[in-house]
Amino acid sequence: MTAALAWPDGQRIVSRPAGAFTAFTALVDSPEEVEELLEIEAMTNPLARDAAGILATIPPPRRYGGPLASLIMTPFVLPSLSRFSDGKYGVLYVANIVDVALREAGHHHTVRLLATRAPAGTTVPLYALNVDVAAALDDVRSCSGGDPQIYHPDSYAYSSTYGAASRAAGNDGVHYDSVRHAGGECIGLFWPDGVRTAQTGAEYRAVFDGAIITEYSRVVA
Repeated sequence: MTAALAWPDGQRIVSRPAGAFTAFTALVDSPEEVEELLEIEAMTNPLARDAAGILATIPPPRRYGGPLASLIMTPFVLPSLSRFSDGKYGVLYVANIVDVALREAGHHHTVRLLATRAPAGTTVPLYALNVDVAAALDDVRSCSGGDPQIYHPDSYAYSSTYGAASRAAGNDGVHYDSVRHAGGECIGLFWPDGVRTAQTGAEYRAVFDGAIITEYSRVVA
């Protein structure tokens, strides 16, 4: 079921306060210029070179060029395997409240910390973004009859295939239940233009105990 949804205060957690590419940071009002700026940066940044090639597959009207463009565009130009993508296209994930966003991000950081055998007491900086989202979304929440196979806690095999089909069907993204925070909700946007605007939020710290992240605290300036 596809339904229009507006979240004026969606929450996204990132691991650094600035985006991967300086080309985007100067861009505010003209999404059409992103490709040219990124190609300039690609002359000295191999990562930007890869991103420039992927950006060319995103039509200019579907790009985002507002505040924090670098942070919003990065998942789309550096796609990776995720719940609703096989890695061939990017998805921007946003939660309905910051607690949900923190625990979703914390899960992925835990996987990384375990893989690198990080010691107990390792702290992880987390930065919140307030994201204003408006899009026509494929509602796969349990309350809307969504397929439970989408919510496998460890495997994306089924959900990424579902996401590819939903994207091909013309949906702007997916509205789904949080897997890491009971009662929470999330959005996975297939296209950047689902974001109307974005602004920086609070800074947090997560603490890893050697097995899981056990603590999230807001950093007070």
